[in-house]
Amino acid sequence: IIYEFITALIIAPIYEELIFRGVIYDDTKKLFNAKIASLVSSILFGLMHFNGGYLQVTVTMLDGLLLAYCYEKTQSLYACILLHSLNNFMSVVIYRLLDWRAFVLLTLICAFACIIMLIAEGIRYFGRRKAVTEIGIN
Repeated sequence: IIYEFITALIIAPIYEELIFRGVIYDDTKKLFNAKIASLVSSILFGLMHFNGGYLQVTVTMLDGLLLAYCYEKTQSLYACILLHSLNNFMSVVIYRLLDWRAFVLLTLICAFACIIMLIAEGIRYFGRRKAVTEIGIN
């Protein structure tokens, strides 16, 4: 069980972020743009986790989009590795330690917090865009 925790919290996040954000995202962004790079790296990230079934692939693709967004905003693989480790902590360690109902409740709370952050970021983005077009910079 210790090996599983070390793999999930340290080895996998470093390895996967180096590949999916550090190589695939960066190289795809050079060829296309950040949106295409996010989609490509997230789809490949999800497909790599196919051993958990279709739901696992879908959830992991969404995680990949969040990690790509984090990487684009911070330009730091360290931030992505930390976020990835926290996600794995939620899905592996807490799941083993908590009753399944507590795990579901904690997951829903985190999902709700992510939705609020995405809405706030969208409001900030579109508010800034509106301000830029109002003063004639475009």
